[in-house]
Amino acid sequence: DMPCCHPQFQLFIMDSDGDNIMQLAADLDRSLGESLDNGGSPLQFADDGQSLFAMYSDRGSTRLGRFYIDGTCDEVARDLGSGMNAYAALGSFGLLQGGALVFNQALGNQLPELYVQPPGKTPRALTEFNSALRSKRQSGEITEFWCKNRDDDTDIHGWLLRPPHADPTKPLPLILDIHGGPHGDYGDRFWIRNQAMAAAGYAVLLCNPRGSTSYGHAF
Repeated sequence: DMPCCHPQFQLFIMDSDGDNIMQLAADLDRSLGESLDNGGSPLQFADDGQSLFAMYSDRGSTRLGRFYIDGTCDEVARDLGSGMNAYAALGSFGLLQGGALVFNQALGNQLPELYVQPPGKTPRALTEFNSALRSKRQSGEITEFWCKNRDDDTDIHGWLLRPPHADPTKPLPLILDIHGGPHGDYGDRFWIRNQAMAAAGYAVLLCNPRGSTSYGHAF
């Protein structure tokens, strides 16, 4: 009922004839399956048909959730990402026969790799495509922070990326990277463009101002 120019995506299921429409995870105040609008992985039902898997973003981290037809949900993986940018949309996942999940994962200073996660177990790296590059190049270090909105004291989430081997006692030129929309969110995700700017000696500041996704409808 709140005025909004970008309503959050929600998940619903119904019978094939259109009856018995039910919202899934109605209490989870996040935009669910939003990646479908930006080229991300499609929703996938579990083999037993009693739950489905979908991505969503929570406080700058791309999560993979399992949404059950009884309305409950579980987070099964986090930090999905391709390394192409700091947005949430480019994470991908797949459901393998037997219930194992495979997905790409990339953090602010960790290049993307593929991970596999059998049911009930922790994920393990499936690839080491970037190990040779990591041995030759050091990525910048990213620091998470929170600050207050000047107008209404709302908590604002951000990240500061510093050049490799930066002297903490010396000032750095700063690039303020503002995402568009404002519907979208930055996060602790590897982004080759920002790493290139850090390698050139710049600190890079990213934050999620009011209107960003992944912080709930009111935000």
